[in-house]
Amino acid sequence: HIKYGQIILYLDAPAETGRRLSVRLKLPEALRPAKTLSAKLVCVAKEWRKSDNHSSASESETDAWSETKSVPIAWAGSSGQSQVQFDIPVSWPATDLPVDGALELNRAYHRWEIRIGADVPGIDLDRTFVMHVALGKVTAGPVELAQRGAASVPVSAARSTTSAPAR
Repeated sequence: HIKYGQIILYLDAPAETGRRLSVRLKLPEALRPAKTLSAKLVCVAKEWRKSDNHSSASESETDAWSETKSVPIAWAGSSGQSQVQFDIPVSWPATDLPVDGALELNRAYHRWEIRIGADVPGIDLDRTFVMHVALGKVTAGPVELAQRGAASVPVSAARSTTSAPAR
């Protein structure tokens, strides 16, 4: 965090499953050598399991789904901006990781992250923003979404990972 300073992420609207997520980033001058950013939307599955002898619990985390895009950086004065859009799949769960600590063992919970990266001389940029994704109201199928311009390809073709969510 010291080399690059503050990076600000703005959501243009609340994030929901089955909807387009539009994100704007305000970038510090220290990133000027980078021409593009890597932006990755990730659904992380986190699970706590009881050990065989039931004396302890272990925790595991996996990237259950992700999509990565490369986006240009536009510079104006001493700050840069980037904008990226993702289609959050309707078939993936909303954020359901409890904030109060009340967890069920042997159940997968989910959280969503946006990971930002850039290759620059010296130390590369690698930042993670955790965000809340709500359960969207399904009002249209993939064909209707594409006709309204919300998706440029069918939703099933936009997935970068083929594994299905744990249900």
